Amino acid sequence: MNRSMGVTSRWVVTVSLLVPWTAVLLGAGPTPGAGANGEKIAFEGDHFGDWGLSAMKPDGKGITKLHAPPGAADASWSPDGERVAFEMDPQGDGNLEIFVMSAKGKDVRQLTESPARDLWPDWFPDGQRIAFTSERNGLPNLYVMNADGSDEQPLTDALDSASREPAVSPDGQQVAFWRETPFAPPTIWVLNVDGSGETQLTLPGPYADMSPQWSPDGETIVFASDRTGAFEIYAMDADGENLVQLTDSPDADFSPTFSPDGQRIAWWQDLGPHSDVWTMNADGTGQVNVTNSPAFEGFPDWRQGHPAGKH
Repeated sequence: MNRSMGVTSRWVVTVSLLVPWTAVLLGAGPTPGAGANGEKIAFEGDHFGDWGLSAMKPDGKGITKLHAPPGAADASWSPDGERVAFEMDPQGDGNLEIFVMSAKGKDVRQLTESPARDLWPDWFPDGQRIAFTSERNGLPNLYVMNADGSDEQPLTDALDSASREPAVSPDGQQVAFWRETPFAPPTIWVLNVDGSGETQLTLPGPYADMSPQWSPDGETIVFASDRTGAFEIYAMDADGENLVQLTDSPDADFSPTFSPDGQRIAWWQDLGPHSDVWTMNADGTGQVNVTNSPAFEGFPDWRQGHPAGKH
């Protein structure tokens, strides 16, 4: 399934686990500055007509193409902001692979080449490795590779559960992700970067917890959940304690990402006929629709802009 061919296709949870349920992911205030080097938010959609990657200032101004190949999705800035990893279907057969390019759209390189989908890239803070999801062993599992695509290694290798969307901690020591097991919706987990120490952070329930992301100081994890009936953005301590709901809207909210100073969060909201990128303060106040257009704009990634290895 090529997610770039459908607005919410990667959020259709239809894992080959005989899971009997399907989850489809489909007040304003001032917008403070993004903090040092956080001047860009990447996102994907059809803002310029064809599906692709774009970038903008945190206030939604100055939207430009990232000049990735057509159909590119799920942008992930490198720690220094000089490169962008993304996923794409190079053969048009639904088999996504991980690519990387310069932030100016130059030097496009394919990093993975497997018989199954590779997707959701996320950089390590030193810029030397990339975590990603792969379905090469039959179910989604977490993998790590060097930034040039070499030395691919599994972090998880489960045959009875699906692990997706790795998010590397700011200190490079842990990876947050969401996991499904048979007959249960997904929950948020963390593990060490050597694959040890798997820890479940959110309890299973009649709802889906997805898309974890770390705050820059590593103290907080934000994620999307439909535990109130609609998908909203939540925050919790990195150990799973002190859960707080940040958004409360009649529409579905997904994919939170922190500004580099930790003061703001960007996410996207499904408004039915289109979707927009929003920002808010880290406590949920000051919510602003920053794209506010009839196009689809979603899956934001806030550029951290730190020199590799210096945080």
